[in-house]
Amino acid sequence: MIDNIRQKIAVSTGHSRKDPGTIACDGTPEYKLNVELRDELFQFCIPGYELWASDHDCEDLGYPEHLIKTVKNINQMSPLPICCLEFHHNWTENSNVRGAELIYWDYSDLGYLLAKSIKKQFDEYFPKATIKPNLKYFDHAKYFLRKTKVPSLIIEPAFISNYEDLVFAQSQRLEIANSIYKGIREWLKKI
Repeated sequence: MIDNIRQKIAVSTGHSRKDPGTIACDGTPEYKLNVELRDELFQFCIPGYELWASDHDCEDLGYPEHLIKTVKNINQMSPLPICCLEFHHNWTENSNVRGAELIYWDYSDLGYLLAKSIKKQFDEYFPKATIKPNLKYFDHAKYFLRKTKVPSLIIEPAFISNYEDLVFAQSQRLEIANSIYKGIREWLKKI
């Protein structure tokens, strides 16, 4: 069992004020949605653990500086966080695509187990949630998942290029955060 006295769980918004990410079909920047989800998650208390904003000091950095600094913050924390999560909201040219994605580093058994634990909770709300290794994903995901020294997961709760998914992500933010919280707690019992 890992000593969990005030161990940190790192959470990143995935983008910054300077790099707002994609733009939702209603004009909302992805970064705003990521921050709102992070803030919802921070309302939950995991006994013995502290949720920590790993990109707290790089909100004014663009890409890739924000990403590099976030990973550096995580890796320099002493002791290392137990895990790290990064929030994103998906976007695609095909506005019919919907669903949540949980992306983990291909060779991380603990990252996969974390994805599986959160997916189990998502399944109550997200019938189309999928777990994916990062093999075919963009450089940002590969860098974040590969370079962090702890089990890491990218959580994309919705495709914001789809209006129904966007409305779901905005109106059900508390339930999404609660599912993530429950998934983390379940994962902590297994490691």
